[in-house]
Amino acid sequence: MRDKDPVAEFLRKRGCPEHTVRGGLRGLLEGWEEVVRSVGEGYSLGLDDYLNDMDGRQLLEEALAEAPGQERKNVLGRVRKADAALRRLVRPSGRCL
Repeated sequence: MRDKDPVAEFLRKRGCPEHTVRGGLRGLLEGWEEVVRSVGEGYSLGLDDYLNDMDGRQLLEEALAEAPGQERKNVLGRVRKADAALRRLVRPSGRCL
């Protein structure tokens, strides 16, 4: 019997679409890296899309907390690198978006 994937279980309980559940932690990370690339290229989408992308980063953080230690370690360096890149690209607005 195969062990259950705690990240998939978490995403399923959160009501995420099946493609997100299947993508798991790696899919969330790749999505976040794509958002950071998009911001670096000028982010052609609107504010609602940007806020949804920030929600995706929050979901990644919550999924990291559910991931087994080795799986978390395997992706944490990339998460930190993407986060640092985004921080270099944006600045605080001084107000709630």
